[in-house]
Amino acid sequence: MPRMTRAIVAAAVAGGAFTLFVAGWRQPDSGQISASQWIVAAAMGAMAMGSWVWPVVVFRGGESETIQMDEGFFVILALLVPPLLTLGTLALATVLAQAARRRTVVKSAFNAGQVLIAAGLGLAVSRGIAAPSPSLAAGQIAAVTLGVGVYIGVNMLLVDWKRTRGCASRRCWRPSCGRYGGCCAARRRRSHRTTPAPASSRRR
Repeated sequence: MPRMTRAIVAAAVAGGAFTLFVAGWRQPDSGQISASQWIVAAAMGAMAMGSWVWPVVVFRGGESETIQMDEGFFVILALLVPPLLTLGTLALATVLAQAARRRTVVKSAFNAGQVLIAAGLGLAVSRGIAAPSPSLAAGQIAAVTLGVGVYIGVNMLLVDWKRTRGCASRRCWRPSCGRYGGCCAARRRRSHRTTPAPASSRRR
């Protein structure tokens, strides 16, 4: 495994672990999780795992596009359950989905860390503006909407960072397929130009 890939995966795992630590540290001792919150977390976790194992694919003009529903699950969890349970649900769903799809340990670790970092920052933004309450107000919904934007943006930045930094090494690892050498080979194919044959050979 290239050194750059190890460093990126280690950073994602460390960031995810730190996010869980902060959420657990800020969880109030008196904040008991109710049975209804456990049910919501279990249902959202199961649906999130199912959407990652069996994604919805839409075909348009000969091209395929995968529809991700992560944002919807994040919104429901952020509004109805505590942050620590939200993060734990998303992390567990990610790990189980990666195992079901037989992803490598490295890819699974990176994806779990990526989800935890993105969800943690999204929760920090939304709850920093307006924490959810039993009676939801417009400000709280607007705050969680902004948190979703952060969640999406951080996910995209982490994946792009992984791709660009991974391709900087001789052998790189694509998060989309989990194989070494994929994106570097694609770059070589794009940059390759055929040299025209000499005129004498063309006349033959």
